[in-house]
Amino acid sequence: SAALLIYQFNNGGVHRMSLSNEEGSYVEDESIEGKAHVYENLTKCAMTAFLFLTGYGHTSYFYYHPANNHDSYRMSRVLTIIFRINCVSVFLSLVIGKAEYTACPMITYCFLLIWLTMRIHRSINYDRYQFRVKLFGLS
Repeated sequence: SAALLIYQFNNGGVHRMSLSNEEGSYVEDESIEGKAHVYENLTKCAMTAFLFLTGYGHTSYFYYHPANNHDSYRMSRVLTIIFRINCVSVFLSLVIGKAEYTACPMITYCFLLIWLTMRIHRSINYDRYQFRVKLFGLS
């Protein structure tokens, strides 16, 4: 999270860099633009991997707890997880001065979607085929 925020702070989203030639007009530098494109693709791959691992971890947590255990679905735990996801990013955004970090709302939405999906009809979470239908419905 911190690495992606620092990347965005350093204008990682800027694709077009202009340089001035002898006549004073601006031209695009393809070598700089190509490097920015590579870093942007690496950032997108890292973000996708981070989102997958976060979703997998939360799903595993809910899956490996018994269906009659209400502790794993309680609201205080949900609020704690949401605070943990967003606290560092909000703090870094306030320190840096830019609030252009889109990962936390996306991860928070993913967690809430997984929590709701796993909480509704908890009893079918342990039947192999019904659970697959449930996950297919989520996707």
